[in-house]
Amino acid sequence: MYRVPVVVVVFNRPDCARQLVDVLSRIKPGKLYVISDGPRDSRPDDIEKVTASRDVFENLSWNCSVKRNYSVENLGCMERVSSGLDWVFSQESRAVILEDDCVPDESFFRFCETALQFYENIERVMSVSGTRFAPSTPGSPDIEFSRYAYCWGWATWANRWQKFHNELDQDAMGLKLSYLQRKLGGLRAAFYWKWLLGQVSSGKINSWAYKWTYTHWVCDGLSAIPSVNLISNIGAGKDATNTTTDSRWLGRPIGPLRFPLNCPNSVAAADDLDDWVEDHIFSKSLVERFRWIFRCVSRK
Repeated sequence: MYRVPVVVVVFNRPDCARQLVDVLSRIKPGKLYVISDGPRDSRPDDIEKVTASRDVFENLSWNCSVKRNYSVENLGCMERVSSGLDWVFSQESRAVILEDDCVPDESFFRFCETALQFYENIERVMSVSGTRFAPSTPGSPDIEFSRYAYCWGWATWANRWQKFHNELDQDAMGLKLSYLQRKLGGLRAAFYWKWLLGQVSSGKINSWAYKWTYTHWVCDGLSAIPSVNLISNIGAGKDATNTTTDSRWLGRPIGPLRFPLNCPNSVAAADDLDDWVEDHIFSKSLVERFRWIFRCVSRK
């Protein structure tokens, strides 16, 4: 029986939900929280798909306490996930969070439990992520730390989630270019994130995850990252709400992670890891940006 409460966020993809439940049935969490958004008025087929996704969590094959937070109306990704996690952390001091399109390696759960226990009182560690985008190298530490909060399979504590910045004030210090340049170590990244957070602030991008990364920055927080990738995101397709096109970052190989872990007491951002992610995923280096443009054109 897995001792850390597990939170699952589902919407309209019952096949994805079934794959996740298959993994959970081997872990057997003692507590399961299920968060679900309501169907969209513009998509009549959502009603059937949302119902089918919720039904996956009925009559589970192991004994566990299941609590459900289902919205009747469609709140959207940002409000539904953030309000659902508020509900979870009003009852729990820590939790593992998985969206229905995230398939974890089984070692992900032990990794989260170990890191949650070890870093509970080191409040600079704001979260634990099962996703690693940067390549692993021989001799990589079992755990490294990133300025970015990767939310494809992650965990945190209630006292960290309580710091979540749900509102982004365009005039706040955290959105000023000079602040972002100091935080991220470069002007290119600062311009990119100022633009991106501005899109989130104005509502043009509906994302709680970018706000969670922003929360890490204003709290001088870090996320604990494993030495190997432990999460495969299978979320591309017509029913995906945010990841709607194929991506080389989806369906990546996972784990396993070897135990016992050597958890470092010293907590500092791994600049080489963050530089790689910024160059390849976020603001992108010049070479990577040309590659990205070529891939976009090739798909048309």
